Amino acid sequence: MTNSQFLRDVGSDLDLRTAVYLAVDPGLSGGIAAITSIDKKMTGIYLADTPVVKIKGGKTHYDLKGMAESLKSNYNPYCTYFILEEVHAMPGQGVTSMFRFGEGFGLWRGLIAAYEYSPILITPQAWKSYYKFEKGASKDASRLKALELSTPYFDLTGDMLKNKNSHGKAEAFLMAYYVMNNFDKIKR
Repeated sequence: MTNSQFLRDVGSDLDLRTAVYLAVDPGLSGGIAAITSIDKKMTGIYLADTPVVKIKGGKTHYDLKGMAESLKSNYNPYCTYFILEEVHAMPGQGVTSMFRFGEGFGLWRGLIAAYEYSPILITPQAWKSYYKFEKGASKDASRLKALELSTPYFDLTGDMLKNKNSHGKAEAFLMAYYVMNNFDKIKR
């Protein structure tokens, strides 16, 4: 399923009843997740890796055009909530990797601003504590939790999350699901 087919193919009419919770894990190995819902009941799920390109020398960079397309194709002009993981430097991370991580956060924030929205910023601690992840839980814990929550609704998410490198998509899904179920409690 292509990005642009997502909202049409889930059978949801894009109207005031359909909310889209679109969450981003902003790292180069991060991901994007969109959940469509009516009355906090999932009606569709979209998952994708962060769009990246390889340049000369094999380095990976953010694909700005792909990032913009992933937002555009999952946007409901009537009701979209953009969610962005609020990231920060961590001890032991290199200067270059932290710069790249911050670059991704800034790019996503700018793209969301182009829709005249301010993203709902969610710290990793907030959404991970909701799922009762222990401090230092593996990335695979996120993938397994996302499979647990999404599979009863859509068999195809299992294929999207079966790879152990799918943690970015899984974490984006968990952020979107967290906001969908706690929207009234979240400080915006």
